[in-house]
Amino acid sequence: MSKRKLLLHISDVSNWEVVFGNIGNLIKAIGKESIASIRVLANVNAVLAAKDPEVIKKINELYSMGDCLSPEIRFFFCRNSLEKFEIKEATLPASIIVVIAGIEFLTRWENRHEVEYVKI
Repeated sequence: MSKRKLLLHISDVSNWEVVFGNIGNLIKAIGKESIASIRVLANVNAVLAAKDPEVIKKINELYSMGDCLSPEIRFFFCRNSLEKFEIKEATLPASIIVVIAGIEFLTRWENRHEVEYVKI
């Protein structure tokens, strides 16, 4: 059985706890050995999390966990949304990868990587 690849899409800043809960619940339910990767795409006002120290702390923790364990967990923020909310890329931690446009990232990953897509 092949390992699962998950793409979580968050567009509302109030849903970050749901994202973190879903990641934890999935790992608990099927085991980390069954998951190849988890990608989280944040766009629209979900990028405002860049200004929330608690959310950034959790992103950093999950990112670090993905460095040494399966699954690899990565966070992507939409540049267009960051610019809309006047958040400078230079202020983001290394655990956040900036993509040019969230919609382009979303469609590319879904088509090329055979991921399971979840909108939160």
